[in-house]
Amino acid sequence: MYALDPGAGTPKAGWPFTTGSFVYSSPAVAADGTIIVASYDGRVYALNPDGTQKGSPWPFIPGTSLFSSPAIGTNGTIYVGCDNGRFYAIKNVSGLAQSPSPMFRRNLKHTAYDWYPVGVGVQAGKSVFSLSVGAGNVLYAGGSFVLAGNLLANRIAQWNGAAWSAVGSGLSDGFAASTATSGSALYVGGLFNTAGGFAGPNIAKWTGSAWTTLLGPNGAVYALAVAANGDVYIGGSFTTVNSTPANNIARLRSGAWQALGSGVNGPVHALAIDSLGQVYVGGSFSVAGAVNCANIAKWADPNWSALGNGTDGDVAALAIGSNGLDVYSGGYFRQIHNGVSWVTANGIAKWASGAWSVLGTGLQALQQDETGQFIPVPAHVNALAVSGSTLYTGGDFTLAGGIGANRIATWNGTSWSPLGSGAKDIIYAVALTSDYLYAGGQFTSAGGAPAYGIARWKR
Repeated sequence: MYALDPGAGTPKAGWPFTTGSFVYSSPAVAADGTIIVASYDGRVYALNPDGTQKGSPWPFIPGTSLFSSPAIGTNGTIYVGCDNGRFYAIKNVSGLAQSPSPMFRRNLKHTAYDWYPVGVGVQAGKSVFSLSVGAGNVLYAGGSFVLAGNLLANRIAQWNGAAWSAVGSGLSDGFAASTATSGSALYVGGLFNTAGGFAGPNIAKWTGSAWTTLLGPNGAVYALAVAANGDVYIGGSFTTVNSTPANNIARLRSGAWQALGSGVNGPVHALAIDSLGQVYVGGSFSVAGAVNCANIAKWADPNWSALGNGTDGDVAALAIGSNGLDVYSGGYFRQIHNGVSWVTANGIAKWASGAWSVLGTGLQALQQDETGQFIPVPAHVNALAVSGSTLYTGGDFTLAGGIGANRIATWNGTSWSPLGSGAKDIIYAVALTSDYLYAGGQFTSAGGAPAYGIARWKR
């Protein structure tokens, strides 16, 4: 923020003042000359006319991004609206907010904006690869980032609905590719050596207060799922787990790692468990156990089985339908076999009652051909989530059912719909809380507003 000499047009001595992120709003000036400025870093600053920052209790921290310009009432009260849907009254230029709660909360569902950043997000240029929701609607985000909300987080962080915080000291290196929760516990998989200083490798458990080692596999963990009985399933690209032979998939039961038969013959990218405890496995493989399959299979202890003729390309995401039995599959494939013939699915399909079906014309991207015309081409579907009759999908597509949808869309059982103007770049993960859909990926804006790596949509 600059203060300029009105005659020379040059910055005054002591200026500019630098906040922790962008400043999108105009400042307000109090009667005594104090300058109030709101920043995207989630803070409201009070500055002296010489450019220095006033001390405690400033800055005021509502815990989320600020876009609006503050206003000062006749009695000195400062008013500011925040991205979390709250409107604050700050007592005066030398005091705290009048109460710890906002004076007013708008209904975000009926505003002109559709997408909202999650605080200041993660550091620019880094990605969020996985999202999971734990007890109390706490959101966990894993990826390649080191900072979340301008805090040191080391590849794993938590959002409580208002502010970011670290999960212990996080991961030592690499990235977090998968997360799953069970009660107060968080499981994190990826490619890393240690978590919280404890040896991994590639998988660790956060108890809610400390990291513990699980003595993991000799390769990356791309998928995690926790069964109702507490069994933890991991999928990825590995051949052993804590010296136990296991080809790309394994199970942790009662503290011991177990193979699932002879596993699968290629990397696993997705796992989902239905209401019967059957484990669905997606990835890039052609054999599960001794069963021929095409990129997707089912483990019903102790047997493997194929899901029809599978897909003609990689499966990257799986989700169980609201009935607890249907399975949605997303990935980079064009066709599925409906039991009679191969049919075009375009990256998304449903397995129900022993057969595959398509979801309209699926999800695609537009690509310019040699004549300059834009034509639909296959796209990647990376993430799925189900709420009631609604399926949420994320990836790198720009068409859903033939209509524009920038990398995120919903299926209501009969038709596709975009979610506002979507995200600027690829989405890798989606997760649902009671209030929001969260999307994580490698993007810098969602709904046309700045959002670094993560954004939320009011449901």
